[in-house]
Amino acid sequence: MNQPRPILSSSATQLALGVRLAANRRLDNFIAGDNTQALQTIIEYVNGAQTGHLYLQGARGTGKSHLLQGACAEMAARGVQVSYIPLTERAELKVQILASLAHCELICVDDIDEIASDSEWQRAIFNLYNEMEGTRTRIIFSAQHEPTCLSLADLASRLQAALRVIINPATDISRAQVLAQRAQAFGFDLDDDAIRYILQHHSRDMHHLVALLDDLDAFSLAAKQRVSLSLLRKFLRQRDADRDCSR
Repeated sequence: MNQPRPILSSSATQLALGVRLAANRRLDNFIAGDNTQALQTIIEYVNGAQTGHLYLQGARGTGKSHLLQGACAEMAARGVQVSYIPLTERAELKVQILASLAHCELICVDDIDEIASDSEWQRAIFNLYNEMEGTRTRIIFSAQHEPTCLSLADLASRLQAALRVIINPATDISRAQVLAQRAQAFGFDLDDDAIRYILQHHSRDMHHLVALLDDLDAFSLAAKQRVSLSLLRKFLRQRDADRDCSR
């Protein structure tokens, strides 16, 4: 599955460092399900109706990264300078990048609880937060856990002051909608029987489900066959066999 590069700084016409957001992560194609209010809050935020900083909290696979990247894409399309920083990728980054974001009007810090025990990164985020106070720059944070999971109490205190947005777990209905939407983006239809089969025989984690569709599309192209329930079963059998052989 194609992943976005670890940092994005962009305007509507120029993407610095040759990086870009995942094209399929936009606010207008986010399957809200039980998160209609959360989505509305993000939309109001990018439209200027909400001020201050946001803290999106939800379990893994609930769409937090989609919302952050969607917010970046929406504002970048208006010519606003934005930066997206996924802390799951921090091994590829240097903490000093945070010192060069003063020109940005929106900064999205994804998975901040990934640095719960990393004092260097926590201190850098704390300094960034303080630097942006009193400026027009706004920050959206995402995490699976509450800010108190961070070891730097001063940073945790700052994040507790942000507007908390709770992202609810996906339902099977919203999972099915995401699968159908992702399939259409690849140019094929995934019927109800195939979707039910996937949900019955595969992890319900949204990251794994989206990755499955990416791999299924590649399998279909290699086999030169359209996606069907029969091809799906063949794909899953082969994948499981390959996993068994690699153990």
